[in-house]
This record gives sequence, structure tokens and C-alpha cells, in this order.
Amino acid sequence: MGNTSSSASKWDDLFHALTKPEELRDFLLRTSAAPPEQRSTLQLQCELLVGTLQVDVSLLKLSEVAESFDTATFCLGQLVSHEPKMMSELPFALSVVSGLS
Repeated sequence: MGNTSSSASKWDDLFHALTKPEELRDFLLRTSAAPPEQRSTLQLQCELLVGTLQVDVSLLKLSEVAESFDTATFCLGQLVSHEPKMMSELPFALSVVSGLS
């Protein structure tokens, strides 16, 4: 149960950083660091957001699915538009760009 709280806090941190572009770079630096054999918090979050975008179009008629799709689009779009250089240098940049296509 503590893990759920921690996960929710990490998502809250991401959403907070996305609404304050002046803090986004520090957030990205802090959350993109990980040992080589592990995925960073930022990478995991981006993978989940990209996965949310890979939904069957017919499911977008459901308000909950559409809202999740919109949130994922917003998050990834903000990351790429406010920190394009830093995002492009991350090892998982291609999957983010592919997810937005």
C-alpha cells in the first residue's frame, strides 16, 4: 500500500512540474537518473503515458479513456515542447516521439 502512495506522489510531482515550466528541467534531471540496469522514474512514467496513447480509437468514446488519452497527450507534449533538447537526448526519446505520432 505504501508503494501506491509513493507512485501517486511521483505522478503528482510530474504534473506539478508540467504546470511550472521553470521547474521542469530540474525535475527531469532528478527523475531521469538511474543505474544502467534500471529504468528511471521518468522513463517508467513516459512508457506508461505512451502506452495510454496506444488505445483503440473506438475506446475513446468512453469518457474515462478519452480523459486518460488527453492527459497522456498533454504530459508528453509538455515535456517535448518545454525541454526538447533534454528530452531528445534521453535513451527513450524515440519511444516518446513515436507515441505522439
